[in-house]
Amino acid sequence: MMDNIFYDAGAYLLNYVWVYYFSKCKFRSKKIMYALPLIVIAMAVCENAVDGIKAVPVEIALLFGVSIILFKEKIWNILIRVIFAYFYMGMFELPLDTILYILKYKGIDYTNNYYILGSVFYASVAILILLSYNNSKRHFYHYIEGLYANRYYYIGILIGFSASGMDAYLRLLVNDDNSKLSLFIFVVLSILIEMVYFLGVSVFLIDTVRMQYKKELVLKNEYLEMTQEYYQNLERQMLEIRKIRHEMNQHLNTIQYYIESKEYGKATAYIQSTGGQISQIESNVDVGNELLNISISHIKKLHNVKLRCEGHICKDLLISEGELCIVVVNILKNAMEYCENSDIGEKECALSFREFQSHLVIHCENPVEENIDVERLGTYSTKQDKMSHGFGISNVREIVERYEGEVLFSCQDRVFSVDIIL
Repeated sequence: MMDNIFYDAGAYLLNYVWVYYFSKCKFRSKKIMYALPLIVIAMAVCENAVDGIKAVPVEIALLFGVSIILFKEKIWNILIRVIFAYFYMGMFELPLDTILYILKYKGIDYTNNYYILGSVFYASVAILILLSYNNSKRHFYHYIEGLYANRYYYIGILIGFSASGMDAYLRLLVNDDNSKLSLFIFVVLSILIEMVYFLGVSVFLIDTVRMQYKKELVLKNEYLEMTQEYYQNLERQMLEIRKIRHEMNQHLNTIQYYIESKEYGKATAYIQSTGGQISQIESNVDVGNELLNISISHIKKLHNVKLRCEGHICKDLLISEGELCIVVVNILKNAMEYCENSDIGEKECALSFREFQSHLVIHCENPVEENIDVERLGTYSTKQDKMSHGFGISNVREIVERYEGEVLFSCQDRVFSVDIIL
C-alpha cells in the first residue's frame, strides 16, 4: 500500500506544481504552498482507502475539490488547468514506460513497481521547478500578462486526451506480449504519442510568439506615430523660435523708440504682446530618454491637464527601454485620465524622476475627489472599457517585481501618488 501512496502522492504533486508554475495559478497563501507535500500525501491515503473502481471517482473528487481550495483563481480557470495537467502528465510517464517495457522484454520486470513509477513524478516536479526558476531569471514570460488564455488549454486538453487514449490502447495492445514485433510497435507508437504531446506544447509556443510579435508590432507602430508627431511639433516650435529671433531686432528697436519717446504704457503693452508670442510655444519634455520624451509629450497633448515633469533618467538601468516606457505611460495615463474626467478644481499632475542609491525612483501624483483604498488597486478598474486598457496597475506591478523593484501607492489629503523604485 505504501508504494501506491508514494505513486499517487507524486501524481497529485506533479499536477499541482504544473498548475502553479506553468499555468500561473497562485496559491491562496504561502502556508498552503509549503503544506502541499503533506496535503498530497493525505489525498493519496484517502484514495487508497477506497478499493477497486470506487477509487476513480474519489481521485477525481479529490483532485478538483482540493485544487479549488489551494488556488485563488476563478473556479473555471482552475478546473481547466487541472484537467490539462492531468492529461499531460502522460508526457512524463511515457518515456519511463517505454524503458520498463524494454527491460521487461529482457526479462527484468519493473512495470508494477510503483516506487520506480512514482519516482518519475518527483523527478518531473524537480525539473519543472528548475525550468521555471531558470525562465524567471531570463524573463521568459515577460510578455504574458496574468493567466494564459483558456483557448490554449482547450486545445491542450484535446491533444492530451487523444494522446492518453492512444497510450491506454497501446498498453492493452501489447499486454503480456513479449514478442519482438510487440516491442517494436510499442517503441514506435510511444515515440509517436510523445510527439503528439509535444505538438500541443508547440502550438502554445508558436501562438505565444505570434501574439508577442503582434503586440510588439502594435507598440512599435504607436511609438512611430508618437515619434513622428513629436518631431513635427518640434519642427514647428523651431520655426517659431527662428521667426521670433529674426524679428527680435525690430522688437528691440520698437521698444527703444517707445522708451525714448517716454511712451512707457505702449512699451509695456508691446513687451507683453511680444512675450505672449514666446509663451505660446509649448516647452518640450526632456527626461534624458528620447522614447520617454516622445511618450510623455504625446500623453500631455492628448489630455487637457497641466503636467509638471522634472528630473532625468539614469543611464545604467536593468529594465529595458520599452518596459520602462510601459510603466511610465501606464501611471501617467491613469493620472491624466482621472484628472480630465473628474470634477476636481485644479487639474494638475506631477511626474518626476530621480536617482537614489543607484536606483531609479519614479514619482507620479494627481489630485483625487476622495481618498482611494490603495489595497484594492490592480483588482478593479473604474474605466468602462476595461479590455481596451491592456496595461493596468497589475501589469505595472508585474514588470517592476520582475526586476526586483517596488511599487508603492499612497493617498493622503486627496492626493494620490505612485512611487516606483527600479
